[in-house]
Amino acid sequence: MPLRLALPRLTVAILFALVAGAPPVLCPPSPCAAQDNPAQEDPFAAGVRTTPWLSPADEQKAFKLPPGFEINLVAAEPDIQKPLNMAFDERGRIWLTCSVEYPYAAPLDKPGRDSIRVLEDTDGDGRYEK
Repeated sequence: MPLRLALPRLTVAILFALVAGAPPVLCPPSPCAAQDNPAQEDPFAAGVRTTPWLSPADEQKAFKLPPGFEINLVAAEPDIQKPLNMAFDERGRIWLTCSVEYPYAAPLDKPGRDSIRVLEDTDGDGRYEK
């Protein structure tokens, strides 16, 4: 089935799908709070920054899009978690690498949880349900 989305819509939809699992980094807090925690002074000083979880609907509301663009949710948790790489095949499926463990190594005494997911829109509604 050919993709029905125009390139700008598709690009924004994919971007949203990727970000939906990883909320945007927030601005650093006030200077007073930074004195208590040096990592807050420079948000890049922390190895991994945490941000509050937002639902896909709340993430979608937070986007600032240029005129003529719209955003569509095509996949979200629990179908994807921390996607890093993405590719489309000739059938319109999305191939994702999901890295639950990254940036830390998986414990040696437990199986790794990273995966490759193949998402497919089986009914043509624009949502990748399989």
